[in-house]
Amino acid sequence: KYDGSVEVVTEIENADPLHMTYYYYEFADGVEITYNTYEGKGYESYPGNLYIPSEINGKPVIGISDYAFSGCTRSTEITIPAGVRVIREKAFENCTGIVNVDCYTGGVPETASTAFDNTPLTDTPNKCQLYVHKDYFDQFKKDPLWGKFGYIYSRTRDYDFKTTIDGITYYYNSIRGGLEIIGMIVGEGI
Repeated sequence: KYDGSVEVVTEIENADPLHMTYYYYEFADGVEITYNTYEGKGYESYPGNLYIPSEINGKPVIGISDYAFSGCTRSTEITIPAGVRVIREKAFENCTGIVNVDCYTGGVPETASTAFDNTPLTDTPNKCQLYVHKDYFDQFKKDPLWGKFGYIYSRTRDYDFKTTIDGITYYYNSIRGGLEIIGMIVGEGI
């Protein structure tokens, strides 16, 4: 249960070249991202794709809170890590550039019906692509919200390869013919 505290995670320059700073609620079993900033400004100015971290300060990211990434208009992709179990109200509202979502969860996360309000998913779903693990493809396809994606693709594993550099483990995927970081875990004390 949420204990009332909000903590700030310091910039992780090695792990995030675009200098995102995450704020979160801390629970016994993980953290829920509540807000983020980019170079000290509002998150809406963030110029990159939204690669939500798998862990923050050694704790798994288990949720994305209300309005956590709302207004990130310049981002075209969202990567949701495996540990996320809940995506709350308007978490990605007004992310008007989003056309690809890579979801690494073990099944459909509990997702508010308004999580993707005013995004291409609600406005032009035929332009949106969702990538999920093959074991959960049918669950996503049948879900009232996730099933709205115009294209849903399955992958056979969560990542193609991983490497660890300076205590940071990077997970890579080449699902679309290119190479992209799909997640990262930062060691303790960073």
